[in-house]
Amino acid sequence: MLTPIANEIWGITAEARLMPAFYLPIRCVVIRLDDGGLLIHSPLRFDEDTVREIEALGPVRYIVSPNAFHHLFAKAAIKRWPAASYFASSALKTKRPDLRPEGFLGDETQPLRFAAEVYALPVDGQPKIAEWVFFHRASRTLICTDMVFCILKTRGFLARLYLRLAGAYGLLAQTRLVSLFTSDRSAAARSYEAVLELDFVRVVPAHGEVVVEDGSGPVKPRIRHALRRYFSQAA
Repeated sequence: MLTPIANEIWGITAEARLMPAFYLPIRCVVIRLDDGGLLIHSPLRFDEDTVREIEALGPVRYIVSPNAFHHLFAKAAIKRWPAASYFASSALKTKRPDLRPEGFLGDETQPLRFAAEVYALPVDGQPKIAEWVFFHRASRTLICTDMVFCILKTRGFLARLYLRLAGAYGLLAQTRLVSLFTSDRSAAARSYEAVLELDFVRVVPAHGEVVVEDGSGPVKPRIRHALRRYFSQAA
């Protein structure tokens, strides 16, 4: 079901069953643009009820696969909404040649037509992930996939074990796997500094809870703390 996150932004959450006793929470984000059209960020496997909910919001104009890992249900979404423009992370050029996007994120010959409303920013130094972070200007909402997790609880002991080993269970954090995939920490640090310069008041990760100001304090310092290993390295 669609769940409101902010003005003109909704989330759809599910569980990805990676193996027995390993369930990973995952989120798709739907943004309604000023012209009434929709942007679907990191589509999931949608049942017919969810499709009807999405289409009740407006026509689907854009579908985005924002990194190397969030692509499993893109083909079904493209087939469902063939008139939509599909954009993908450059990591999918060789990984998913069957998807054939209209453009790859960052390709200046195929500019994002929604950029005035939703700004896309790359995370450099991690070519095997090639994540792009999205910023919805009107609601001051930052949308990411694997930059940070905020999984406070999950189902399955293997999921809890993995996330604890990855340093990302029960707290806002980046998994150690992303750190291992970082080949240029200085480049990643510069990208994260650019992300932190954005005027966001909430963060919507693909995995876990939406991060908003609460008893733990303002959002931006918490994101900086979750990414602290890059800044200490850069220093």
